[in-house]
This record gives sequence, C-alpha cells and structure tokens, in this order.
Amino acid sequence: AALGIRSEKRKGAPAPSEAEGALRPPPLPERPRPVVVRVIERDLSLARLIAYCLGKEGFRATTDASEGTATVVVVGEPEAVEAARGYATEAVIIAFYAERAPEAGVRALELGADVALTRPLEPEILFAHVRAAARRSSKPCFSVDA
Repeated sequence: AALGIRSEKRKGAPAPSEAEGALRPPPLPERPRPVVVRVIERDLSLARLIAYCLGKEGFRATTDASEGTATVVVVGEPEAVEAARGYATEAVIIAFYAERAPEAGVRALELGADVALTRPLEPEILFAHVRAAARRSSKPCFSVDA
C-alpha cells in the first residue's frame, strides 16, 4: 500500500460499473446569486457613497430604482419605507434614523421596515445587517416592479 492507499476491494461492496458513472466527477455546487442592495436616500451623493461601500464589501449595490431585482433595500429616511415597501414587497428593508430622534426609528418599524439603525453608524454594522437579511430571506432574489 503505497502512500497509505489500499487497492484491495472491500468485501461485499459491488464493483462500480462505467454505466453507473463511477468515473464521473461530483456535481459542482450551485453558485449563490449575489445579494442585491438598493439604496434609497434623498441625498444622492450619500446614497452613492453607501452603495460604493456596499459594493466594496462584495454586495451588488445600486441607487437606480429602475433595476429589476433587490434582496435588501436600505432607506435613509423613515418616510421612504412606505415607498420602498410599495415596489419591493418581499425585500428586507433597513431604515436609518437620527440618533436624537428615537421616535423616527419606531415610526420606520411601524411603517414596515425590518431593521432600524441610528445614524451615524459604523459601516460594518450595516454590512452585518445586510448579510443577516440575506440569510433570513426566503428567496435569493426578489422581483421589483419599478
């Protein structure tokens, strides 16, 4: 037995035949679909910055509402939750609110946000919430009518 490999046939084990595909390689695992994050923010430069940071972290992020899919929607204002829920019914919605206005966080959750985070926040916190939302979502991607 060279290199610890035995060439003996196990007792009782049937010999694999070529017809059964004994030499066929195992199937490749299915590639996961990318997490698509739509950023909705009144300040377009801030929306682009958030999308850029999400992109650097490996998410597919966009500020363009005309793109057709979203797994997670990040909104910059509690008032935007209703609009986001209107066209992204299945997506997880993460809303931001001002640290000095906790009632805005409560409002965002009551309007349909799944998560409400205070501003300012560390980017790593947002990334962790997006990853958690993607894990919890029942489907890897959701259709959005723009």
